[in-house]
Parts: sequence; C-alpha cells; structure tokens
Amino acid sequence: MIWTDVSEPDNIELLLNQSLAGQVDKEPLNAKDLSDYYMVSYDAESLQFSRKQAGELLGDIDEAERQIRDYYNNADHNFQICEGLITPMPLYLPRRSKKGFTPPPITSDASIRHLSAGGLYSYSVSATGWIGDEMAHKISGKMFYAWIYQLEQCGVPTFFTINYIETAKLLVAIHDNIQKDEHTTLQRYIKPKLAIKKKPKLLLEPYDLQVMTLMGVQGARIGEKTAKALIARFEDTFGVANASVEELAKVEGIGKKFGQTIFDAFRVYSGLDT
Repeated sequence: MIWTDVSEPDNIELLLNQSLAGQVDKEPLNAKDLSDYYMVSYDAESLQFSRKQAGELLGDIDEAERQIRDYYNNADHNFQICEGLITPMPLYLPRRSKKGFTPPPITSDASIRHLSAGGLYSYSVSATGWIGDEMAHKISGKMFYAWIYQLEQCGVPTFFTINYIETAKLLVAIHDNIQKDEHTTLQRYIKPKLAIKKKPKLLLEPYDLQVMTLMGVQGARIGEKTAKALIARFEDTFGVANASVEELAKVEGIGKKFGQTIFDAFRVYSGLDT
C-alpha cells in the first residue's frame, strides 16, 4: 500500500495505480506530520519520501530541511526524491538545420550565464523528454553535494529522478521490493549489519498489525478497506489464509475472482504450492 499526500500530482497517483491497483490512497499526510509518500514493508517497517522538484529544492534548501526535520521521527526510514535536472552549467538544446541536428557553437555566452548565477542550474523534464524551465541558483555545487552527503549520514538518502514518470517507477520498485522477506544483494560479499528491531510507527491511524500483514502479502493486492473487511470476517491473518475461495468471495467487495487471487497468493506466501 502507498499513501500519497493530497497535494501531490494526480499524474503520479495514476501511474502508481497502473502497477498497484487498489493499493494507492490519498491522505492528508503533511497535515499528519508525515511526508509526501508513505508505505509499509512486509514486516511493518514504515518508509516515507519527500518529493521536491530540482528548482524547488535548490531555491530553498532550508525549507526542504525543515520539512524533513518535522517528519523525520514519524517513520522508520526517510528518503528524499529530487525530480528534474541539476547541472553546474546551463544546457543548450541542439538546433535543427538542413543537415539535421547540430550542437550550438561554443561562445562566451555560456560562461557569462554561469558567472551571473555563480552556482547551479535546475531544469524540469516533461513526460515526452523536453527540457525547460531553466532556473539559476546561487547555491554552489560544493555546498549542495556536501548537504546531500550529510543528509545521507543522518539517515535520509536522496534519489534523483528525471520526471514524475520515473518518480512513480521508483516508488513502485521500492514498494514491491520491501514486500519480499529475503534479499540477496551483496550478501555473498558483505555480512549484514546487526540491528535492534524498532517498534513499528504506524501513524496514519491505529492500524491492527493483522490488517498490515494482509496488505503486505505479495500478489494478493489487498488494500486497506478489503484487509479490514477480511479481519472483521475471519478475525486474524491465519483465518484468512485458511479460508476457501467460496468463503473469501462472500466478503463484501471481493467476489469469486478476487477471492481466487487472495487464495492463490496465500498458498505462495505459505509455500503450499510447492
């Protein structure tokens, strides 16, 4: 399940729903002291993401840091998404000629634009790849990179995406990944760090862990409303896992086809299909 703040673009929500139908919901997250996107892993670890466009971020880093600080303690893991392009020099689009596309001549104009800004440039990238909305910022590359590094040291890594399409892909990829109970990345070479399990912070509302477990069953595609209805009918996750397709289908909003999907997902989840 991914929750998005009510102020976030509808286009991102639509793209998320293409991959996670029934598992995306809008909530006033910021009003609840949560960041722009919020999700929970299979073991009830919460993740939240602050999304900033490149120009917005470079235009007011202090405000971006304040927001992260305000939301920081309300999730187990915090991330920042920077959307768009950030460059140390202004960009030029190739010009069309009879011979095709040719790069613009190198002139002193680039250095004049750069010196007038004294810092970084930001651009937005449309869904079709067009680059626009050039903004010059006084913040230097050295300061920005150091800030990103220190943010990561405080437990807030930054992802860079080109546009809202890639932002949606990033969120879906992370959501699907955290529903797995086993990962093999670098495990052949690096021993996992030992960590004390923290108590889950589920702050959207007082969720029952049974409900959260149902929502995290990979392949079942169980949303919040359906999970609550299943727990109300079968009392706990064990009861749902042992219910027949016919019993599942009788729950309001499920039906036989969705009931079969849930039934099959639990067989994979528990290893009964092997």
